[in-house]
Amino acid sequence: MAGGMCILVATAILMLAVPTFSVLIVATSILGIGQTLVLAAMQLMISRSSSRVHRDKMLGDYMVAISMGQAIGPLFLAWEGNRLAVPFVGAVLLVAALAILWRVAPRPRGRAKAAKVPLSTIASTRGLRWLIVIGSICVASQDLVLAFFPLLGEERGISPAMIGALLSLRAAAAMVSRLFFSRAVRRFGRSSVMTWSLVSGGAGLISLGLPVPAWAMAVSMIAVGFGIGVALTSTIALTLMVAPTSARGTSLSLRLTANRVAQFCLPFVASLIVGPLGSAGVLAVSGIALWGVTSLRPRSLDRRR
Repeated sequence: MAGGMCILVATAILMLAVPTFSVLIVATSILGIGQTLVLAAMQLMISRSSSRVHRDKMLGDYMVAISMGQAIGPLFLAWEGNRLAVPFVGAVLLVAALAILWRVAPRPRGRAKAAKVPLSTIASTRGLRWLIVIGSICVASQDLVLAFFPLLGEERGISPAMIGALLSLRAAAAMVSRLFFSRAVRRFGRSSVMTWSLVSGGAGLISLGLPVPAWAMAVSMIAVGFGIGVALTSTIALTLMVAPTSARGTSLSLRLTANRVAQFCLPFVASLIVGPLGSAGVLAVSGIALWGVTSLRPRSLDRRR
């Protein structure tokens, strides 16, 4: 957490000191590193500061907060003043929030120093690699929806206002699903919740690739938001369960790193698909990939309740 805060402070200073395009690229790269460290630290703090009974609720609330930030953040694109003021103010506010969190977060006391777990041992943990892969596909699928759905809407003659409404509908569905995540887990079990959420998300993506009317696209966007929203929350919860206790932080960092790699690689692959298949084909292929990896779910996760 401290390292991530230092990186965010350095990013804010760099943006303010030398406001050029090349510096902005470097600062954005540094910001990504700091964000990854902070996210991993916050997820680890949830696992340490809550019992297993309340952890699912805390993870759901945490993911709801992320969804709200992703929904509110783009509104600042309409800022007409200094463009560098937006990322700078955002970094400052984030550092202030993290400083408050650092003060109030409980700290472990009286614990013996845990032995370090080799990275090879962590990677070979049953179910962990599948969780990392499926989580990466979910994150990349979200990005592909944001990138290609406006293009799909334009191809089908849908107004920009309707496209924005459908994207907001997806975000709202994700927030609602995460609010009820802990209740769903208690009622149906972790494995069932994750499996059916992945099926729902994949079905929504595939149906977006079909020539359907706007109202059917709205249903598809709800399915995408609900399914992928629950699936991403489930990957964090299950990662905390299957990873060795002393290596939870490393496991979460591996998960986040894989997410960043997927966010870089899959859009490049999508650019190769969009030529012959179009934007509808990109979304459909991502849904098929989601279903395909879901079918490879390790049986060891079925015992996780």
